[in-house]
Amino acid sequence: MSEVKFKLAAGTNVGLIRTNNEDNFVVCPDLSTSQWLIPQDGEFADLGPYGALLVVADGMGGANAGEVASAIAVQTIQEIFVPNTLKSIVGDEKAIQKFMSDVVKAADLKILNRSTTDSNTRGMGTTVVMAWILGTRAYVCWCGDSRCYALSRRNNQLIQVSKDHSYVQELVDRGELAPEYMHDHPLSNVITRCLGDTEKRAQPETRVFELYDGDTILLCSDGLSGLIYDEHIAAILSEFNEHPMECKNELISAALNNGGHDNVTVAICTVKMGDASIAPHHPATPTSFTTEKEELRATVIPVPIAEPEHDIKEEPVPSSAPEAEPKQEAEAKPEPEQKAEPAPKAESTPKPEPQPVKEEKKEEGVKDDSKAQKAPDAQEKEQKEEAKGEAGKEEQKAEPEKKELQKEEETEKPEPEQGEKTESKKEKSKVKIFLLVLLLLIIAAVCCIYLIPAAEPIRHFISEFINNLSQNLKRK
Repeated sequence: MSEVKFKLAAGTNVGLIRTNNEDNFVVCPDLSTSQWLIPQDGEFADLGPYGALLVVADGMGGANAGEVASAIAVQTIQEIFVPNTLKSIVGDEKAIQKFMSDVVKAADLKILNRSTTDSNTRGMGTTVVMAWILGTRAYVCWCGDSRCYALSRRNNQLIQVSKDHSYVQELVDRGELAPEYMHDHPLSNVITRCLGDTEKRAQPETRVFELYDGDTILLCSDGLSGLIYDEHIAAILSEFNEHPMECKNELISAALNNGGHDNVTVAICTVKMGDASIAPHHPATPTSFTTEKEELRATVIPVPIAEPEHDIKEEPVPSSAPEAEPKQEAEAKPEPEQKAEPAPKAESTPKPEPQPVKEEKKEEGVKDDSKAQKAPDAQEKEQKEEAKGEAGKEEQKAEPEKKELQKEEETEKPEPEQGEKTESKKEKSKVKIFLLVLLLLIIAAVCCIYLIPAAEPIRHFISEFINNLSQNLKRK
């Protein structure tokens, strides 16, 4: 295992708009000695057996409440990350991740207890992100939207190790928003998890990744990631890779130059392997976040669809030809059966004829020939009668159909008549309404005339007109 060296730097700024700083941070270059301070010499230091720790907390709640919440979170982490506690978990990856998660939950509980006992701090909360550099690995734990980045020196690629607990991130996870629109979304500051939430307990997440020579770890509040794009952060980290103090100053200045409307806090750690030639072959584990939907799409795309459709279309063509031949044979077979039906009828018709022929033979032998000649005529008559009977039966069968057609015609005919009747009724009703209105107007006019004394000539004219009209009606 190669020797690991590192450099640390951290700082915070109130910004250009706010009057108080609700952010807090703490770093420990050597957890085996519990020295919670920032090295000022700017030289690479050896990583101790218990590693180094970086913490950033972004408080919220207004006035001094946010500052109190972030301070409680940082103090709780300092109190629990002591050598006696770390001795039993170092070397066990699962135990380390559980320990970091439990520390965040303990800080959450302390914040809740404080907010219930102190009315001035009700509603306060904070986000938190911490990175534990232990050996050649980095263990990251976070709750909220404070971020952890890692710059890989080998390929100069910036990786977002943490995943925001925010409303906008949930939109991206559901495929409702493209990742490139997260930064400028109007609701980018709405978080879904934090410490101090009275409705639900803190639910932190953890992640582990390998470290290589020249890698840089950055912890920051959203006062940096919300004002500077990731490309700008990557450029600054790459330029000042071996100078964390200068890198810290450049990042804070960039946030202030882009508005500085929030508190800005950063913590940076650059690692260096004592034997740079010894390095694992696999790349850093957290490269990018891939959702389950993207994985499913990748499996569906290569499936061929066009080939089976051609096979299905070609198969019915040969199968339809042999099926048509037996159908034609089956249709041809009933034709001789239909022709053979009248044969038994012809045999049954001459049976009643021999009786009269025999009686006539007893009287005169000459008459037998004439009756024998008349027999085919009788057969023809009987066939005609049978044909007439069949035609009559067909006419009888057709009669109900004719009646039904007549009924349908009768039922269809009244429809236009009914339409005409309805139209005529409407016209009559309109006329009646018009006459009633006219009558009312006449009555009103008459009343006015008879009530006004000055209208005597008009009354006289109306009375004469009514008398003349009544006399004419009587004459008619």
